[in-house]
Amino acid sequence: MPEPTLYPPPRPLTVSEVLDLSFQIYRRTFVKCLLFGALLVVVNWLPNLYSVTHGQTVVQSMVKPVIDSGHVVVLLVTMVLAFLFPLAILDRQYKLITGREAGGELLRALRLLGRMILVMLLLIGLGMACGLILIPAFFARGIARYALFLLLLLPMAYVYVRMLCAMTVLVVEDAGPVGSLSRSWQLTGGNVLRLSAVYTVALFLLIVMYIVVGALTGFLYAVIGHGDVALIAAALGVVWVLVGALASPYYSALGLAIYGDLLVRKEGADLSQRISAA
Repeated sequence: MPEPTLYPPPRPLTVSEVLDLSFQIYRRTFVKCLLFGALLVVVNWLPNLYSVTHGQTVVQSMVKPVIDSGHVVVLLVTMVLAFLFPLAILDRQYKLITGREAGGELLRALRLLGRMILVMLLLIGLGMACGLILIPAFFARGIARYALFLLLLLPMAYVYVRMLCAMTVLVVEDAGPVGSLSRSWQLTGGNVLRLSAVYTVALFLLIVMYIVVGALTGFLYAVIGHGDVALIAAALGVVWVLVGALASPYYSALGLAIYGDLLVRKEGADLSQRISAA
């Protein structure tokens, strides 16, 4: 039987409540998303595995991988598949927190994959267009160049914060590429500072997690591996990929928490049943 619904929130949330909801979603759905997280680990390691099968060590595959046509193909496949499993994770999480039965997420992710790739291409194009704003910074000199560069990055950061809900909209509302971006722009209007605060705190927590896990892993392998640098570097690489896979469901959980809060703020708490039926 589906678990009691956790979503959508009954009212607009504070920054701390959005983060709390994201952790609740993560705890509720973590175990049932482990398979997709494990597959994401495999996908992320495909370029390294290619290099290892061509005579490189694990360390060499991470530091200076062999570059040939085969590696480029594997890298492109990896980049495409790297979107597939996060889509499946997001779809499964949404079903679980709205009281639905899980299943069929990978097939739906395959259907949404083309749209997601188009969203990313549109974002890249948007980033390139925004990058034109930075041109004046290259004509400045000394510290003024860096100050102007940071100042001109603000509009680009603003635009990307407004677009951060696109993937969640694509999955939850079954929107197209342009529709996902425009809907994200609509929902995030007037909430950029709140969203910046939420993402900053979440990013800080994830960085702390990476640092703590990396430090512990390095210490243990320094003791067990007797200071073998190659062994320590390989171990850290493996652990960081694994931690990334464990953190992936949290990224989508945070996206769902933010989306639910924004939807309630923009369209009213009486839309709860409409959200669940979407």
